[in-house]
Amino acid sequence: MVSRPTGKSATTPRKTAATPRKSAAAKSASASRKRVAASKPAAPAAPAPTPTPTAKPVPVSAVATLTPKPAKPPKLDRKELLDRVTAGTGMGRNEVRKVLDAALVEMRATLAAGADLDISPLGKVKYIKTKQGRQGEVLICRVKLDEAPEKTATDPLAKPASAR
Repeated sequence: MVSRPTGKSATTPRKTAATPRKSAAAKSASASRKRVAASKPAAPAAPAPTPTPTAKPVPVSAVATLTPKPAKPPKLDRKELLDRVTAGTGMGRNEVRKVLDAALVEMRATLAAGADLDISPLGKVKYIKTKQGRQGEVLICRVKLDEAPEKTATDPLAKPASAR
């Protein structure tokens, strides 16, 4: 918390050893000038000119209304992705986990090597550069999403081996 001196303006200079102090006679002369100036009647104030509008008023309907930013969608973590893939394929959770882990490890290795990914339902992931961050390496990539796949009645995923 900043403390301000009481009774003085924040813009008055601070008195230091280099600032000469006023003598008692100088102080009394300055005080008497202030009293004389305060006792003089104030001159009548001239009427203020009326301002002329230079710009046309904007109609209320043309004023842009502020809309709040839409809330960010929740991020998809590994557990949620595993649950969604398990529900979409009908495979067991452990089988999906093994496949998902293997796919993510390969994608990470490809991007870490500086190569691009081109994965059909996702799109193209183009490697730009690597930079050192506070918590390790950061890969800068550009993702160009494929057009949204159309929902089809047939399941594009293969049936598990136990269902054949």
